[in-house]
Amino acid sequence: PLSMFDVQFLNAVGDLLDLIPALFEYSTRGRQCNVESGGHGKYQWDMGHCSALIKVSTKNFINSDCVCSVMSLYCWSLHCCMCIKRLLSIKVLLCSCFLVSLDDFYILGSGLVMLQTTNSVFNQSLIKQVVPESLLAWQRVRIANMMADGGKTWAEIFSKCNSGTYNNQYMVLDLKKVKLQKSIDDSALYIVEQIPTLVEYSDQTNVLRKGYWPSYNIPFHEKIYNLSGYASYVEKYGMDFSYELAPRAKIFRRDQGKVTSLESMKYIMRYNS
Repeated sequence: PLSMFDVQFLNAVGDLLDLIPALFEYSTRGRQCNVESGGHGKYQWDMGHCSALIKVSTKNFINSDCVCSVMSLYCWSLHCCMCIKRLLSIKVLLCSCFLVSLDDFYILGSGLVMLQTTNSVFNQSLIKQVVPESLLAWQRVRIANMMADGGKTWAEIFSKCNSGTYNNQYMVLDLKKVKLQKSIDDSALYIVEQIPTLVEYSDQTNVLRKGYWPSYNIPFHEKIYNLSGYASYVEKYGMDFSYELAPRAKIFRRDQGKVTSLESMKYIMRYNS
């Protein structure tokens, strides 16, 4: 059987992407730009393959039973600090032995849906500011999932004790604020992004009202984007590292309007990734 340390280590697999280079100077982060030999300016973009799309549609075509991973349901009876007893349920896509979703997809009993894509940190000075003794991302995600009842609350809880590991863009969609065939209320979509020393979040419901929110391994918030080193990579390697003109950004912009069914949603996600 797995020991408690084994379980914790297994669930920290995402955090290890940043813990290893932070703790061992000879180690380098896997997601980086590798320029090919030959002087033609070609590069291999090794910075991730996660794509996410939140699509506003006139049809209800998403069915969580259509995914390939294991859909697990956890239920807890909790006493919060206000001494109010409530039942918490979480549906999560995961693999066996994991307490967190490596598919980065949660459906929460609070009415929240959370998904994420991973960003790179090219700024090596930030890697040195990782705090291994703090709470790792997988732990803070579980705590925020259990305690939050809205996107802003989720972001505030997650921001505490930032370890600077597993630096992601988290999309927190509050289904309570989505009135089907009527309106999308403010605070329906919060975007939360983390780097070592900083967690930034904002209400991006206005973007969602225009039809969709895409995510593709590039930070949205300007401060996170610049501190992570993306701006310098644009200067060095070109616009493929920009938020607006990255290849998958252009694909989503071109093809998201074709998403009208579960099959077309599956198609764009498989094509895009």
